[in-house]
Amino acid sequence: MRLATRLRTEAFLWECMVNLIPPRSQLLTSEEQMLPILRNSAECIGTSLQPIG
Repeated sequence: MRLATRLRTEAFLWECMVNLIPPRSQLLTSEEQMLPILRNSAECIGTSLQPIG
């Protein structure tokens, strides 16, 4: 939520979503639009991401 704070806005949806990714785990998601952001965030914390659906 750092970007939202700097821009003086409410939290961006993608910032909330990436905070819910479990570290060093596996994430299954049906998300399509935010997939690149989720994938990048998952890689940074050692989580594998598997799109489904």
